[in-house]
Amino acid sequence: MEQLQLPLIPMMYVSISRKAFVPGTSHAHIDAIDLSGIDETREYGRAPARMKVLNKLPIESTGFANTVLYGTCNEKGEPWPVLCADGKVRVLTFAGSHDDNIRDISINHIYQQWEKCYDEGMAGNASGNHQHWEIAEGWHYKKVKNQYGDWTLPNLLHCEDIFWFDKSKHIVANNRFGLNGYKFRYTDTYTEGEESMKKLPNGYSVQKLEGVNIHTFKLNKKIHGIKQVANEPHNTTHTIGEVYPGSKKVTSYYSANRALPSYLEIYNKETGKAVFITNLAYFINKAGASNYGEIQGRIQGENIDGRPDQTQWMDAVLTNDMHLKHGDFASWEYLKSQVILGYSPAIITIMNGDYVKNAAGKIIYKYSPAVGTGKYTAPNTQTLLMEDSESIIVAVVDGLLLPSKITEWAYGLGIIELGFGDSGGSSYAYYYQENDISENPGVPEEPTICDHEKVIKELKQTVLSLEQDKAKLEKQVSDYKLKIDTALKTLQ
Repeated sequence: MEQLQLPLIPMMYVSISRKAFVPGTSHAHIDAIDLSGIDETREYGRAPARMKVLNKLPIESTGFANTVLYGTCNEKGEPWPVLCADGKVRVLTFAGSHDDNIRDISINHIYQQWEKCYDEGMAGNASGNHQHWEIAEGWHYKKVKNQYGDWTLPNLLHCEDIFWFDKSKHIVANNRFGLNGYKFRYTDTYTEGEESMKKLPNGYSVQKLEGVNIHTFKLNKKIHGIKQVANEPHNTTHTIGEVYPGSKKVTSYYSANRALPSYLEIYNKETGKAVFITNLAYFINKAGASNYGEIQGRIQGENIDGRPDQTQWMDAVLTNDMHLKHGDFASWEYLKSQVILGYSPAIITIMNGDYVKNAAGKIIYKYSPAVGTGKYTAPNTQTLLMEDSESIIVAVVDGLLLPSKITEWAYGLGIIELGFGDSGGSSYAYYYQENDISENPGVPEEPTICDHEKVIKELKQTVLSLEQDKAKLEKQVSDYKLKIDTALKTLQ
């Protein structure tokens, strides 16, 4: 995994001329800081971490400042987290304002950490050269008006929780405002292994595991909702792209547009519009049916009281208070009125914050008899439904990975519940960037074209391994037959 950077205070000479929440000022209701450097001349701002220019908001369009929005990213320009001073791992947006001229800044340009990226200025509501900085989690493309009428990034973060002070790069400008009462964490207090505290970022992100993209969407419970949607009419030929016109396919390994009976949809609560869609089979009640629900995807029967009853499958529910419950319920303890969604995972590998283990403490996995063990022993694309200590995550593995590898990756990210959908190797996802305006974690890059030669090589290796296993079994059968014949002759 690419090393996480520590986001630095974005100026060499640190002089905080205005703090957050100063009564009677433009910061009265804003968690932001103004940096004014060592003197009144225009000084450079520097990139706190590797970051990509997401958008420019010139004063001609906003009327209040020249603002540039930067999102933390990896070398490819994909959303990528940093290790913040409070020990949390986040994908961030930094918003810098008041540069007199932002025409030399290009959208999508990537700045490396500590590279000059922004100038002090007086554009807009500014009485002297300075830089105004705001920070928010996720990628954002515009500011929103708060309840006091101020235009800011949504859900601002406090600078002391984010920025690090590097003694080799920063100089406190005590001749001016200095740190102004702020206490920043020094980079030399960082200890190796703090990345173990990392969690998946809110919203959409692309994670990497052994060269395979994992597309994740972590719900912000205040902003996002989740539901299961039947692809009406039942067994329709409509694909996700047809059911959700205008959405962008972010996965590439499974290239077909397979029509499925049901989809899992994450939506924006404020607008009701879909944001992230993938395939995950589920059950529904069928009108007029007295005993069983209509089959939507994999088979899942229901009792007359609305509780599923299918011993061939493992079961999972997402309760109304947004918690995943996994298990082998012969008949679910949860009525439909108690749950947001329910489905039958092929395998379950993490429950109650730990690996699934047997009575002796050995790490194992639970699997649905109707699916068998092949879903665990063979690499495949996967649709995942997960929970960490903060929220619910939907993920799609865009390539061939063993569930054991995925489970290790998820456990390292603090996942406390993990179930794998029975996708049959056809996991894929679509995303509406424009519908996720409340907390926009970024526009996904064009999907990477699948490396067919690599896939063919992996499949040939799998076939060879299976043939070798077959040969061993055939030899064992032959040996046993010989022993049986010998025993029978002895008896005669």
